[in-house]
Amino acid sequence: MDPENFIADNLAARFGAVEYILFGIVLALPAAIGVFHGCFGSKQNTTAQFLMANRKMTAAPVALSLICSFICPITLLGNPAEIYLYGTQ
Repeated sequence: MDPENFIADNLAARFGAVEYILFGIVLALPAAIGVFHGCFGSKQNTTAQFLMANRKMTAAPVALSLICSFICPITLLGNPAEIYLYGTQ
């Protein structure tokens, strides 16, 4: 029996109540924030106000948004594939 596969199999079988609760919170919290801002947030009158944030955003949020838009796909698609192919070591 390969010890690495044995450890991986045992860890995969231990997704219990705490993990399900945390997973639910991770899904529910952004959904609740979106619903709240959709119902009670400031209303944009035109599509230009919505798409361009009424041209009042500073450089910091724009830069963070651009960084996140490049990092997130790499993280979500690349890391699981790399771990599957090469393991965590």
